[in-house]
Amino acid sequence: MNGGSTAFLPLARDAGLRPVARIERGAGSPLGRALARAGPSVAPRRLSPGEVVVREGAPSGNLFLVESGAVALLRTAASGRRAMVGILGSGQVFGLGWIHVAPPAASAARPGVELGGRTAPAESDVATDASEPEARALAPSLVSAFDPEALRAAAATDPRLALHLVTALAHRLQEAERTLFRMLLLPVAARLEGTLRTLAAVHGRPVAEGRRVDLRLTQEDLAALAGTSRESVNRALRDLAARDRVLRIGGRYVVRDVS
Repeated sequence: MNGGSTAFLPLARDAGLRPVARIERGAGSPLGRALARAGPSVAPRRLSPGEVVVREGAPSGNLFLVESGAVALLRTAASGRRAMVGILGSGQVFGLGWIHVAPPAASAARPGVELGGRTAPAESDVATDASEPEARALAPSLVSAFDPEALRAAAATDPRLALHLVTALAHRLQEAERTLFRMLLLPVAARLEGTLRTLAAVHGRPVAEGRRVDLRLTQEDLAALAGTSRESVNRALRDLAARDRVLRIGGRYVVRDVS
């Protein structure tokens, strides 16, 4: 890998990363197969919950493929508040900052402008460079890293790889649009329920009571995902439970079937 790219963080002394055999899930997805054709990757690494793959603010570097498990992406504002900007599952990628995109000349959400009853954050609170968010495992996970220079060269000759990368970006954009819609227009309880239903679809399984999110999420995690405070999450969860929309069973959240 090139010397300036973001490597796995960190070595065994920091996170105890252990090489494991490649498995068929993320690596067996269309994007995973296209990445494998593009060139060799770092051996898949096993991560325990809470272990960091990339530190926030690291220069844009490698592309990372989640082989299995769940990886959270987090940003920290100058005020110290944290936002969980995504939870990725098997076959999804992160570390896309090496795909350089010029920032827009003017933002539609300027600091101090009211958007859906909320004030846009101060400019110092918004990440405007190409640095990476923190990437942290939320569950036992496997992650591989790919050299962006090899990917650029491969994409120039393999349109399938370019198409799969664009598809990955499109999926991330669609999820960002759904999140923005919830943040601007929905009350906290509805935002929280929508977030949990999205997580249940990707990281869940059916149970007798509905669909269980197979991630151990704290109320602080949910607040970071829903763009609110832990106290507001606590009130919203009580409201959702009272209306039989969301339950907590055995340390996991379960969304009820409302069809």
